[in-house]
Amino acid sequence: MNRSRFAIMSLISLALVAVVVGTRFRAAKEASAPAVFAASDQVERVKREEEGIRAQMENIAAKNALTTGSLKGRIIDQATGRPLYGASVVTGYLGASSDKDGMFSIDTLDPGISTVAASRADMISATQSVEIMVGKTANVTFTLGKAPPPCCRLEGKWRITLTIDRGTPTIANTKNVSGTVRFRSASWALFFGRKDPDAFVNEEFGDYDVDLRPFFGEAFAGSSSSSRMPSRGWGWIDMMTEASGSVRSGDEVEINFIPQLSHGGLALDGKIGKDGVIRGRWLKLAFAPTHGGAFVMSKI
Repeated sequence: MNRSRFAIMSLISLALVAVVVGTRFRAAKEASAPAVFAASDQVERVKREEEGIRAQMENIAAKNALTTGSLKGRIIDQATGRPLYGASVVTGYLGASSDKDGMFSIDTLDPGISTVAASRADMISATQSVEIMVGKTANVTFTLGKAPPPCCRLEGKWRITLTIDRGTPTIANTKNVSGTVRFRSASWALFFGRKDPDAFVNEEFGDYDVDLRPFFGEAFAGSSSSSRMPSRGWGWIDMMTEASGSVRSGDEVEINFIPQLSHGGLALDGKIGKDGVIRGRWLKLAFAPTHGGAFVMSKI
């Protein structure tokens, strides 16, 4: 009798467990359904937004085709006749880079005569005048010759003076600021520097010590920072005081302050004279640059 009662109670318990489990399963299923539907709705909404953006872009392209023209072309190595990869092509404020086949294209160009410039760090730059016509694509071919080897290296310490003649300095009547720029030695770069397989010249790295706040104010990135990180040229460095530079085409010099930022640093372009002094122009990098001037660098 006791065994029968125990068996009956066990069956009842199992039945209750089954009911509870089934109820919870159905509740969970019903609760998850809105989430599934919500995710599905979100996917559909994203698709609709993408389709809307695509339609807008096609509409803009169609309108541009009625008011602008395009340019395409090829860059060739004069010595070998082969396509030139990585050349920069610029006309006005638009540009492109040549691919492995030496090809490039630039769209949405205003009609008229455009000056098109092609360059690469190890080649002699060239320019051409091209007529851009509405709704048509102009074709151009550049043949670039090899640039002469660099006359020298930047390694060592330099005294630099920057003069402002474009834009308004933060501190009124400030005409110039001075400081130093230091580039690491060739032996350091040989053992510790990292090579860029896409680089066409040997870039040198170092740091600058120039207080630029009289020009740009306290907010200037290079005025003070502790953003230390691995440098591409020499171990650890404060990114906000890093400098990079190279000598190309014999005596042409390019230097960048804060080279790892696309905006906020300084770009300096000049030439090394027979007296060993570098003279040129600088520009504060920004979406719409407003400050610039001249600079002079001499070896210390």
